[in-house]
Parts: sequence; C-alpha cells; structure tokens
Amino acid sequence: ADRVRVDALMRDVAWLAADDRDGRRAGTAGEREAAEWLARRFAELGVRPGGTDGAWLEPFTFPAGSLALNPEAAM
Repeated sequence: ADRVRVDALMRDVAWLAADDRDGRRAGTAGEREAAEWLARRFAELGVRPGGTDGAWLEPFTFPAGSLALNPEAAM
C-alpha cells in the first residue's frame, strides 16, 4: 500500500513539475492548469476549500517585472 502512495505522489509531482506547466509562473496557462489541478486533487482527497465563499482559488495581483542579480549571486 505504501508503494502505491509513493508512486501516486511521484506521478503528481512529475505532472506539476513538467515543462508543460511553464514553470507555473503567475499569469501563465501553466499556472492556471496547476492551480485547477491542485484544487481538483485536494477535493478528491477530502480537503475542504478555505477561500472566499468556499472557493478553492483566490484572485490576486502580481507585479510583473525583472530582477537584476549580481552575476555572482546564486539562487
């Protein structure tokens, strides 16, 4: 039984981390797909939504821009 759970978790992580998700950057199709997938998955697992009016997803604003890093900086 534990192996089945590990395999399922690995599939979930692989789906979320796939290049098709475009890095899940805010405002991208990959972000929307990942958010909707997570909401469905949580519902399947019996997790209750905690958003406004019982919603799974909450709108938010995200200031887009660029970040200049010191070439010697590491992330």
